Amino acid sequence: MKAVLLTVDIQSDYLARTGLAPDSDKFVASMESALSKIRDRGWIICHCRTRVSKDGSDWMPHWQRLGRALCVADTTGYEPPLSLSSNPEEKIFHKRYYSAFEDEELSLYLNQENIDTLIVAGVYTHACIRSTVTDAYAKGFRVFIPTDLVASYDPKHAGLTIDWLSGRAAECMTIDSILEELDN
Repeated sequence: MKAVLLTVDIQSDYLARTGLAPDSDKFVASMESALSKIRDRGWIICHCRTRVSKDGSDWMPHWQRLGRALCVADTTGYEPPLSLSSNPEEKIFHKRYYSAFEDEELSLYLNQENIDTLIVAGVYTHACIRSTVTDAYAKGFRVFIPTDLVASYDPKHAGLTIDWLSGRAAECMTIDSILEELDN
């Protein structure tokens, strides 16, 4: 077993969303703790971020219709909170839509590193987490979702998503339970 933590869309624009549950402060504190535990173990951490251009040419269609985008390249909204920034040895991948696997380099890197297990954490549970997890499952990875390291502005949809993914495409439990299981 070789595991990696894959963070998805832990970016200031997404964390600023009204109604985020858990709220941004609680989510960030939980992620800080988890990153520390995983770095202490020497495990690989990868980050996938949404990144679009200012000119709108690569925005998702619904953002184009609304005339606004999030996570625009070279803005503070694209960046994670400082306490959740990547370390120099941690890879950063980019996407425009929902799944982290949109970036073909992610699969290549995971295969090159002989990764067979993913811990997928980030926002939003009902969208990008769900898409990333189902793609990871389809690619043959064992997938864990740390239920205390995902957030959504649509908690009902997020709850249904976790219920549906659990036991199908992922094992859903707290990060401490995941670490305990993978440490054994």
